[in-house]
Amino acid sequence: RGQDFNNWCCNWLKEVMRVTKPCSPVLILCGRQMQHRFTVAAEDVGFIYKDYFVWDKVSAPFRAQRVDKVLQGRGVEQTTNDRLGNLAPMHEPIVYLTTPYKQGTTITDCYVKHRLGCFDADAATNNIIRVTSKIKDKVHETQKPMELMEILVRLVTKEGHTVLDMFMGCGTTGVACKNTKRKFIGIEMDDTYFDIGTKR
Repeated sequence: RGQDFNNWCCNWLKEVMRVTKPCSPVLILCGRQMQHRFTVAAEDVGFIYKDYFVWDKVSAPFRAQRVDKVLQGRGVEQTTNDRLGNLAPMHEPIVYLTTPYKQGTTITDCYVKHRLGCFDADAATNNIIRVTSKIKDKVHETQKPMELMEILVRLVTKEGHTVLDMFMGCGTTGVACKNTKRKFIGIEMDDTYFDIGTKR
């Protein structure tokens, strides 16, 4: 499973590298169990690892099953608060990468030419972003809060920049771009979600 995921990431990351300018920021929200493999794949393709943000979701469901309940089903009586599964997922990792820039140039050169390579300290000044994960009228299983996406868009892009979302789902990134005066290109293979995103 891990190597298949790594190969899949390398395939689409090569296309992202092909269509982006030097010093372009790449922010990827990925699951905690696969974040390390994604980061390695990105570095293998040639991206520069900048940082790891933590999206603090404020609250999250605790679904770990009580092991004593499982044991009771097997005829074993035991009282314990030991659990099967994981702790409540209170955070989600956001991997922050940039595309490389030409040898002999600097990040400042990229900023002067394309306004890329820096972050906007008015959007955030540390790598923990605290935004509730609760969304009213949620339409996609992994839908992100508008506030989070607007912070991320403002953090690493400028008005007029084009933002690419390769897995746009129901289009929250696109709406965040519209709200913050950015252009948007979204890719989604599920027609239902693509239609929802387009209408939003």
